[in-house]
Amino acid sequence: MKRFFRSLTRSILATLFLTLVCGGFLGLVAVPAIGKRLAAPLCESSVTVEETRWSQPNGESGTNIRYLCTAQNGVTTPISTGQIFLRAATYYVGALWLVVWPLIFLASFFLGYGKFIAKTQHLREQGIPATARIINTSRSRVTYNSRSEHDVGVIIELEIDPPDGAPYRAKSNETLHVTDLMKLTPGMQVGVHIDPKKRERVAITSWNLSGMAVPSAHSGRDNFTAQVGNQVGKLQQLKQMLDSGLISQAEFERKKDEILSNL
Repeated sequence: MKRFFRSLTRSILATLFLTLVCGGFLGLVAVPAIGKRLAAPLCESSVTVEETRWSQPNGESGTNIRYLCTAQNGVTTPISTGQIFLRAATYYVGALWLVVWPLIFLASFFLGYGKFIAKTQHLREQGIPATARIINTSRSRVTYNSRSEHDVGVIIELEIDPPDGAPYRAKSNETLHVTDLMKLTPGMQVGVHIDPKKRERVAITSWNLSGMAVPSAHSGRDNFTAQVGNQVGKLQQLKQMLDSGLISQAEFERKKDEILSNL
């Protein structure tokens, strides 16, 4: 979400800059052909351009341009330059904010997203290796690098145990399949890489998602009891994820059916 608002702010500032810097194009209103087109919607009939050349004894000369609205009865009414300029300014500003601004915003957002992915990949490869413990998980509004409709974005709060220094807390944005998300529990150990320049920036590099295994049993009855207890634990965890908003009602029902079918 921060990346979205950052791109939004940048695009607005860039469009404002273009609006001011390129405002000189409004001077094209002085070109008779362009002024006549802009004046046409202001006149119910035809528009004519009247050019009057003038010169001064000191050598100065120029041309006065008037736009006239000629009615069907032959009566002509002058159209003020201010009206034409205002219409040109409306088209100019409208084009910038309805066409150019969305393009700048999209370019800023996706370039920023690509830069974020590149930084994360570099962190996974070049960061300082460490271990961490999961403190809490919450659903993210953004899902990065989703490869399946069942992938979800997760914000994972971690307690980092760096190789040099005291433990500290940080957060990592990750994308997980909903099945793997169910296996995340507070206290689980994971491997991370730490950004040496910004230690609160971490990326998870290794997971221990093989948990939730059924304990070994010495008899069929004990094995069945252990399996039932394991499935009940899964259902309880699934309900907690639903209440926390980590999964939707449809995902809850689908996973519940899968769990019950294994009994």
